[in-house]
Amino acid sequence: EKEVSRDAEKERDELAKELGAYRTEATARAEVQTALETQRDAAAARASSAEGRAVRADEALGRQSQEFEAHESSLAAREAEAERKLADVEAAAASRVAAAERAAA
Repeated sequence: EKEVSRDAEKERDELAKELGAYRTEATARAEVQTALETQRDAAAARASSAEGRAVRADEALGRQSQEFEAHESSLAAREAEAERKLADVEAAAASRVAAAERAAA
C-alpha cells in the first residue's frame, strides 16, 4: 500500500514538474513576444527615418505571433494531456490503495 502510494506520488510529482516546465516555457515565450512588441513600437516611433525597419519588425512580429499561437496551442494540448495523465494516475492509485485496504481487512 505504501509502495503504491509512493509510486503514485512520484509519478504525480514528475507530471507536476513537467507541467511547471511547460508553464515556465510559456512564460518565457510571452516575455519574448512582449519584447518584440516593444521593439515594434519603438520602431514605429522612429517611422520618419526608419519606416522600412518598422514594417519589417511588424512583419516579423506577425510571423512570430503566428508561431507563438501554434506553440501555445501545442503547450495547452500537452498540458491538458499531462493533467489527464495525472488524474488517471491519482485515480488508479486511489483504486489500488482501496483494493489493498480491502485485502488487508
